[in-house]
Amino acid sequence: MGEPVVGTPILPPAKGKGTAFADNPDVELMAMPAAAGDEDAASLDTAAREARDAEHEEHKLNLMQACAANLMNMFGTGPFITIPFVIAETKPAGPHAMLGYLLAGTICVCDSFTWAELGSMMPYSGGSYVYLRECFGSEGLGRMMSFLFLFQFLFSGPLEVSSGYVAMAQYLSYIDGQNTFLHHAGLGTIFSIISVGFLYNDIKDVGTFLEVLGLVTCLAIAFTIVAGFVAMDTENYKAPDDAYDHPWLLFYGLWGAARIGVYDFTGYYDANQMGDEVQNPRYIIPRAGVTTACVVTVIFFLVYLAVIGVVPWDGPDGVVQAVEDETAQSQYIMASFAEEIGGKIFAYFVCLLVVVVIFGACFAQLLGFSQIPYSAAKSGYFYAWFAHEHPTKLGVADHSLLAVGLVTTIGCWLPIEILISAMVTSLVLCQFFLQSIGVFVYRLQHPEVERPFQVPLYPLPLVYSSLGFFMIWITSPSYLLYGNTEEPLIEFSLLVVVLGIGGYFIWAHGRGYWPFEARLVDECEEEEEEERVWEDEHDAKYSPRPAVADTGANMNVMRAGESRAGSREVTPRPLAPGLVEDETKRSPRMWLGGWREAKMSPRPTNAGHAVGDSPRSHASSRRDHGRYSPEVVAADAMPMQMAGVRVE
Repeated sequence: MGEPVVGTPILPPAKGKGTAFADNPDVELMAMPAAAGDEDAASLDTAAREARDAEHEEHKLNLMQACAANLMNMFGTGPFITIPFVIAETKPAGPHAMLGYLLAGTICVCDSFTWAELGSMMPYSGGSYVYLRECFGSEGLGRMMSFLFLFQFLFSGPLEVSSGYVAMAQYLSYIDGQNTFLHHAGLGTIFSIISVGFLYNDIKDVGTFLEVLGLVTCLAIAFTIVAGFVAMDTENYKAPDDAYDHPWLLFYGLWGAARIGVYDFTGYYDANQMGDEVQNPRYIIPRAGVTTACVVTVIFFLVYLAVIGVVPWDGPDGVVQAVEDETAQSQYIMASFAEEIGGKIFAYFVCLLVVVVIFGACFAQLLGFSQIPYSAAKSGYFYAWFAHEHPTKLGVADHSLLAVGLVTTIGCWLPIEILISAMVTSLVLCQFFLQSIGVFVYRLQHPEVERPFQVPLYPLPLVYSSLGFFMIWITSPSYLLYGNTEEPLIEFSLLVVVLGIGGYFIWAHGRGYWPFEARLVDECEEEEEEERVWEDEHDAKYSPRPAVADTGANMNVMRAGESRAGSREVTPRPLAPGLVEDETKRSPRMWLGGWREAKMSPRPTNAGHAVGDSPRSHASSRRDHGRYSPEVVAADAMPMQMAGVRVE
């Protein structure tokens, strides 16, 4: 490569081309005055970027599509799977267990207000990851809370989707008669691969597909309610005579039914998880969440009444006995429902319809779940590999989607019955309960933040939902509390918390995050001192330095942050729209962390190769090869004065 010409602009590598700039989401390129010859090209680039952004905005999910995503997430993994298990949860079993199910519905409705307020303030992809981070402090405890949520999500999220795929296979076993583990796991794997393939498209195509699946879901629900009430037998609604004789067993059983109910109702926040892909998110996200939570609570209760009114729950052929014996009848309750109404052939048709509905739910879940690691990685709170977005397919977080899809596929081959219950228990503790507490904390610390949607009758809904989630967790099966050796769910959820916190401290210690900022400050000061000493020696050896022409006006791109003297300017990331952060209270991590990360990234040079962590390696390599010239000095000095890093 020829020698550089003094005065020509030294351009960093283009962002998004596999460079260090593309791999580090905390580093942004900032536009500077372009050279006269580049003005036309710059204006064309700006116009192309604006056109692409406008096209992306047009293809985002509207209110109808956001509601469809929430509805399918709730419908598919809801009553079509869990009705037998809810009825069998109380001791003695019976339809009075629906009181616990209704309790779960009211808790989730109140919780939807929490999601609505947070989503209106922070309408970004990531959902709970973003909310926990900001509510508890993005540079302090909130960083650990968000990491803990991401840690448990890595298995709870994909396994929830896996349960839907296995349920699809179980319904198909009613048709093909193959009620084996290999049958369920194999078909679940195929369904997972198909879902990832469908999601690997533009967000516009995904939105249209959501509307179609949402329509099919609504038709299936409407058919179930109408057919059930037409053919119902009121005798099926009678509870056992001793249903209310043992208050403690009743109390424990109703909260157990509520725990399964939460599994049904989860999904009213699906739009929150992909806020960046929703049109006008401050308006649409709150309305989509609250509307679907309220409407679906009523619909699900009606579905339970319709199915229980047709399918006997007691006796040797009832669904409770099927659950206790773990027979195939407990795996496809809607097939039994349809067979009671219209015979075997009609039951086959209903099975296929339910399979489509569950597929739509899993499809919506994967779409939302894939946005969580993607959003975390973009903000620098997760591995940068997950922050990749497909270069041609709008809105497709391809790396994150593939990772979540892979774990989902593996989950289809695991014994998921106990894991699903454990998933709900850990989700209630690490997500719902902490998030409700987070709203209290955020209101106390930041009352000045604008809230387009506010929790009605605050704080009553938050108190009710927080206590409800805690009761669901504390009444879960436990070896230490209740002597349950088969399903120690509380111990499992606590193990997840302990492992997550331990993983966070290891991760944070290596990066100098809270609570290890003091170590990072010391390291950064030592590195600064080492560079100052070397620069003094370098200047003394080669002074006077050759004059360098002023090329500042010719540079059209520069990195923000580190100057030759070590000073930097930091642009704080706002905690929420409308919140002004006090600069005097910012942590050393925010001032120095980004500086150190930038130093670890290769620096571009006009000679066409990158330099590592220290400028010493750069200049010494030039001297060793006998290429120390005024032009090379200029090329070496330029990147160091191009300053750099703005921490998001």
